Amino acid sequence: QYTHTSLTMNFFGNANKKRTGFDFNKLKVALKSCIIRLQLRKTKSKNNILKIKKSISELLSEGQDESARIQVEQVIKEDYKRDVFEELEIYCEEMLARIQLLKASRYLPNELREAALSVMYCASRIEIKELKDIQKQLAAKFGKEVAQEAICNIGECVNPKIIKKLSVNTPEDFIIVQYLNDIATDYEIEWQADLPVPVPLDVPIQP
Repeated sequence: QYTHTSLTMNFFGNANKKRTGFDFNKLKVALKSCIIRLQLRKTKSKNNILKIKKSISELLSEGQDESARIQVEQVIKEDYKRDVFEELEIYCEEMLARIQLLKASRYLPNELREAALSVMYCASRIEIKELKDIQKQLAAKFGKEVAQEAICNIGECVNPKIIKKLSVNTPEDFIIVQYLNDIATDYEIEWQADLPVPVPLDVPIQP
């Protein structure tokens, strides 16, 4: 699990190393490329989910509930990751549409703060090169303090849904059972389990 210190040091590296300046064209290209990359990753995740669900359906039909439960955790995490890709794609499209505003602004515009900071937060947690390219350009434009704010989620500036869905915590029992029920229904398997009491949506989950 990442720590605020390790993520910050990993991004900024040697404090004495000269940082390259902001390049408008590089940011524009990175945003366009990232949108395409995220679309590809969403498709890959969808295909992975379908394969795992098929395997789970076979386990349920054979009565191997515990093995099915273990595999469904992978489905949930992949599903969450795909949701994050969707959010990031929207944020990149939003910044691309207002890229002239980013170029002209000395400080990060308030209307783009959540988009920019959420993308920068994910750049240190998701292995997508284009996210890191965007992070570097935004840091060069608006300063390392803004980058640190995003990476460490200072002031809860990052979309909380993204933080929750990138959490390393094991999915709640009621979500696991709900997924198993849905898979059984989709594959017309006679399987049912009592759902645990749902956890309130406002319960904080640590990243």
